[in-house]
Amino acid sequence: MYVSYAVIIAVAVAIYVLTRLLGLDFGPLQLFATIVTGLVLSMPYTGAVSKSIWADFFQI
Repeated sequence: MYVSYAVIIAVAVAIYVLTRLLGLDFGPLQLFATIVTGLVLSMPYTGAVSKSIWADFFQI
């Protein structure tokens, strides 16, 4: 759960930075909707990456 949270925060920050770099002038609600949409679409990826990182912590 901790690893998943960290990965999701990293993806959300990346989406925010990309919207700013692309010069998209979103209001707070549009920006929130964009981040939530990006997170929902990337859920399978973030879940797999989180599990992989967590398993790597305990690999001997």
